[in-house]
Amino acid sequence: MTRQREDCARRCAERGWTVVAVEEDNDMSAKSGRRRPGFEALLRHLDHGRATVVVAWTLDRLQRNKRDEIRLYETCQSRGAMISLVRGPDLDLTTPGGRMMADTFGTQARYEVDVKGDRQKRANSQRRDAGLMGWTRRPFGYDRCPEGQVFVVEEEAAGLREAAAITLAGGTLAAAVRALDARGLTSTLGKPFTTITLRRLLLSPRHAGRVTFMGADHGVAGTWPAIFTEEQQQRLTEVLADPRRRMAQSTEPRYLLSGVARCGQDGSIMRGSPMVNGERRWHVYKCSVKGCRRARRSDLVDAVVVAEVLRVFKENPDLFTPNEDVSDLRAAAADLRERRDALGDLLADGLMSATKVRERALLLTRELEGIEARIGRAVADSPASPLVGAVDPAAVWEVLPVGARKAVVNLLMTVEIMPAGKGARFTPEQVRMTMKGAGAGD
Repeated sequence: MTRQREDCARRCAERGWTVVAVEEDNDMSAKSGRRRPGFEALLRHLDHGRATVVVAWTLDRLQRNKRDEIRLYETCQSRGAMISLVRGPDLDLTTPGGRMMADTFGTQARYEVDVKGDRQKRANSQRRDAGLMGWTRRPFGYDRCPEGQVFVVEEEAAGLREAAAITLAGGTLAAAVRALDARGLTSTLGKPFTTITLRRLLLSPRHAGRVTFMGADHGVAGTWPAIFTEEQQQRLTEVLADPRRRMAQSTEPRYLLSGVARCGQDGSIMRGSPMVNGERRWHVYKCSVKGCRRARRSDLVDAVVVAEVLRVFKENPDLFTPNEDVSDLRAAAADLRERRDALGDLLADGLMSATKVRERALLLTRELEGIEARIGRAVADSPASPLVGAVDPAAVWEVLPVGARKAVVNLLMTVEIMPAGKGARFTPEQVRMTMKGAGAGD
């Protein structure tokens, strides 16, 4: 970035141009969708007549998407401004030839951005399948040596193990956060821990030596040393998923499926969000991935899910009656993990393709989730107990707090909001519900 800025300054000096402002948007992805303060300031300089020439190193550093391109070109054309590229020609947007050349360069720049993005996605997928850990920001507990090998940061790992021990002993996440504070530990961003950030860390399969993608287990064993054993990670998952604990330690949620429903396009979680348009106000579930615009009205999605929940309780009154041998279930879960881990050897030996490994790993992961759901129902009082055997489950549901309803849905099923065409009206088929545990919903 420093070299690019120096090259632009040199261009201005060579042409005898006076620099009125230097605007930058560092570390902002072309597809992040975030507002670019530097770009917005540039347009204001042009619009107010403070500048008549825009100097940039290349066109793709100046405009990141078609929307930026149109706004920049229209402003330059209306104000008679020129674009001068250090690694390219001068573009006079007031002439037909200049506009045609700008369109050509803009198309080429977007193509190169898209190709780079696709190449990066493929490289990331290959690294995950090979059991390698990738990150854009260093994960707490780990670091990488110059040769690329991932190692444990012992001071941070010790803090994580203490936090896990406090949690497994029945302590609160707030107490575990205080223990990390007492050690002088902060997140890798240098910020103090909160119960939310610590909970996310304790639930991450990465610390048990598992490859993760978007926070979820990718189905492949990692090549780095684990901080937690598989059994410790499983116990943490069981304890932190206990609905009584979550309801006691958090404020009452507002949205039934926020953090529970997943985007049917990329598998990421969806969050509840208010929407306002003039006098109109409504709520939606939005995909948490930047740039993904998938959203559905929360009341319509909730109605479909609640109807299915009540149907299950009406037709399966004994579904949540605990009658499980937890030791057998944990043995079954351990067997599934071993079978999933063995897929990495098949891939390494060339006996199974990466696609087949992912497919098989996904099936085993889903089966494992079902076993874990049964363990969860057996090791704690079920949040569904008020509904079990109720003469009118719908009436009981209405008086349950939102947190209790959310716990029931999360225990009973996975919810995916599926893709639909642009402008398509909502239909119940856009909500896919998969029951957890053998026989659920049958």
